[in-house]
Amino acid sequence: MGRIAGSTVTLAVPDPNGKRIGSGAATLNAIHALARHYWDLGLDISPQVANGNDSGFGSSVLHDKSNNEFPLLPIFNFTAKRHILLLHAGSESKRVLWANPMGKVFLPLPYLASDDPDGPVPLLFDHILAVSACARQAFKHEGGIFIMTGDVLPCFDASTLTLPEDTSCIITFPITLDIASNHGVIVASKTVVSDGTFSNRTLLDTDIIAVRGKAWEDLAMLSCSCEPLILELLKSRKEMSLYEDLVAAWVPARHEWLRSRPLGQELVNRLGQKKMFSYCAYDFSFLHFGTSSEVLDHLSGASSELVGRRHLCSIPATTVSDIAASAIILSSKIAPGVSIGEDSLIYDSSILGGVQIGSQSIVVGVNMPIVDNGAGEEPLSWIAKACLNFGLLGRNLSQLCEEILQKEPSGFKTCKDFLALCPNLQAQNSKILPKSRAYQIQVDLFRACGNETAACELEHKVWTSVSEETASAVRYDFKEHLYESSNRAFTKANHSIEIDGLMDKSLFSRTAKVELPVRVDFVGSWSDTPPWSLERAGFVLNMAVTLEDSLPIGTIIKITKTTGVLISDDAGNELFIEDCTSIATPFDNDDPFGLVNSALLVTGIVHDKILLSMGLQITTLANVPRVSGLGTSSILAAAVVKGLLQITDGDESNENVARLVLVLEQLMGTGGGWQDQIGGLYPGIKFTASFPGVLLWLQVIPLLASPQLIRELQQRLLVVFTGQVRASTPSPPKSGNPVSPTGQPTCIQYQTPYGTGKDWEGSSNEL
Repeated sequence: MGRIAGSTVTLAVPDPNGKRIGSGAATLNAIHALARHYWDLGLDISPQVANGNDSGFGSSVLHDKSNNEFPLLPIFNFTAKRHILLLHAGSESKRVLWANPMGKVFLPLPYLASDDPDGPVPLLFDHILAVSACARQAFKHEGGIFIMTGDVLPCFDASTLTLPEDTSCIITFPITLDIASNHGVIVASKTVVSDGTFSNRTLLDTDIIAVRGKAWEDLAMLSCSCEPLILELLKSRKEMSLYEDLVAAWVPARHEWLRSRPLGQELVNRLGQKKMFSYCAYDFSFLHFGTSSEVLDHLSGASSELVGRRHLCSIPATTVSDIAASAIILSSKIAPGVSIGEDSLIYDSSILGGVQIGSQSIVVGVNMPIVDNGAGEEPLSWIAKACLNFGLLGRNLSQLCEEILQKEPSGFKTCKDFLALCPNLQAQNSKILPKSRAYQIQVDLFRACGNETAACELEHKVWTSVSEETASAVRYDFKEHLYESSNRAFTKANHSIEIDGLMDKSLFSRTAKVELPVRVDFVGSWSDTPPWSLERAGFVLNMAVTLEDSLPIGTIIKITKTTGVLISDDAGNELFIEDCTSIATPFDNDDPFGLVNSALLVTGIVHDKILLSMGLQITTLANVPRVSGLGTSSILAAAVVKGLLQITDGDESNENVARLVLVLEQLMGTGGGWQDQIGGLYPGIKFTASFPGVLLWLQVIPLLASPQLIRELQQRLLVVFTGQVRASTPSPPKSGNPVSPTGQPTCIQYQTPYGTGKDWEGSSNEL
């Protein structure tokens, strides 16, 4: 499903011949299987690769696979350079029997499922993979292995691990003795007691083991040559445990005991020169999935607010059904008349009407034919059809179609049938279904049906509709009122001072100068962007900054006696527009003045009578590298809009300017949101929330930065332009005023509600 990087080798390794050899021998067997896998791929494990001159197997040369000889030393050296996650997930699950067909590590665990409500149900494996991925940096550039177990979810920040060099390390954390009595514990040779930290406590064995450096090389060499040892175990019908036998080889006090165990002397000889250390993770907690009761407790207990209780399921909207609010229903279809009790789990099932399921019950893989309301439709198809019939806005139809094509035998026909429903969507749901969403549904279905040409042809209608809906959300009807004047005060004044076609000469001396900072975005971007922000709340935290002691973005606007509009920028581009009524959308992608022209449209100035008797001279300045990710174009648009409203006595409030720039972004085709212009218009650090509706409501909350925080930012934060530009818009952005590259900013000055902090010069503080 693409959830693991393509460069990652993924293997499932069973014990040989269907026999149990124990978790320790299974560890050796799995590492050996990985080494054999590399060799079977046909890789030339050459000496230069073995010496570490190659960072990965993907660039190695193919060897002649007709020679099936397994070269121990080269393949060992190659394997010893890898980062390996070994997940033990092969127990018999005697206390979670219902999980055996799927494997306990693949238990459904819909924690944080609301982050992706139309994606696959998150599994225990997904969460384990996310936690373990953070541990890679603890191994640095050395090879190593990170061993975990498949029935425990460890909750801690693995990126903070500090591992000793050239040895093994077991992860522990302190717990009280009453909890420890139900789990394995670690007895350390030295226990640091500080202020009673370990009073009445002991160290829990988390079953997480990290091996790196020389100790990992010893283990890898033993594994690459372990075939005779595995055969000996199979013949003797004995097992070697990871947590008792193999680990004991790194604990000198256990050597005497180990020698009497299966292959114990071999383990002491091959691994016994290194010791095991423990790392105490104080922020550690864990979820154990050893029993069915524990599974239900984790889904309905204290952390239940994190659980997606309804995921990819269909539940009838009827009072006939009696379904407890605490029930977890995943990838299932429930017919009317079903009763489900408290804290029960229903997974991958179709439940027929009239079925009663008690409390704390688990139903997995039970499929009863449901013939009502759709003649046995698959759950995913039912959900997608509901999206179309009822105009549900919150579903990712594109992802649903991918799931339908993957999991349902008649998926392609289903998507074609859905496509046939599209022409009537808008008429049926005009009050709740925006046009942009209706068009997007058709685009998604065209793609699902393999018609990319039709999808691309229709996509422009999506963004045109988004523009119209955005304009409506800020009190502008795109088609009827966009070109009308928004600065009524000046228009009325214009009539009062116009005598025989002559204007008040004092107007010709008017000049508006607007200078703004750029913004640094901390979190929340994209939640400000239409169409998301038109349907859901958005939240962004960002900060206004100056570059090299100056406000880098600005505009100077003057009223001139000569009619027309003269536009110029700091890159030397210039344009004179004699007939302003010629300004119209859409603008060409390469139009360097599309931004200013859009500003003239959204402010209504194009059709004001002022431009019949006088003109405008507009100069833009942007002393920031273009497309550098600092919100330059939107902030420049805000400066121009603010300047135009200022010089014509319009509403130049930050709130009004931010709204107009949101419309401007849609006119230009950049699809931007509100957070960039908010970041530049409002000083300091601020938290901004938007709430959908007509009109769109923006709430800007300034956050008071402590002197210590400001000092830390000034001393430790650099903005460096790498020369690599970024595209941040959902469609190719159309050009606004070009901004001239000025090299790499070296200093930042932070605006706060209480003034501007001084910058640092020549500081040597590292990031």
